[in-house]
Amino acid sequence: WTTVFHTSYEHMMRFHKFFSYLFLGLSCLHLLLWLVYFGIAGMLGSNIIFGPLPYTYAHKDFTVPSMYYLFVLIVIPIYFLLSSVMVRITNYELFYYSHLVVAVITVSMVVWHAKAAWYYVIPPVI
Repeated sequence: WTTVFHTSYEHMMRFHKFFSYLFLGLSCLHLLLWLVYFGIAGMLGSNIIFGPLPYTYAHKDFTVPSMYYLFVLIVIPIYFLLSSVMVRITNYELFYYSHLVVAVITVSMVVWHAKAAWYYVIPPVI
């Protein structure tokens, strides 16, 4: 990090946290707006997250309900739980490796869900 950005690793943490919260916030906003759209269109109960299987809205793209449940029930709670100050201080390895695993899951699901997202997601990973 020092060579690329001419700054320290510790200094970059504020940007990492800012963009992480921004990503989570915009992801939740994206989800909420689609839920509102499907609610207004009268399709919420029959198609989107709460619909019966097989998935009737864009049945070839099952990433929408899987991403909803994965992010809301697994990824976001894991991020918040394992990113807490107590976990970072007492068990840094758990914090670090959970970040790596969840980052791979998140990047994979986002690129799978929106094909053009790799333009925005992959460069920061590299």
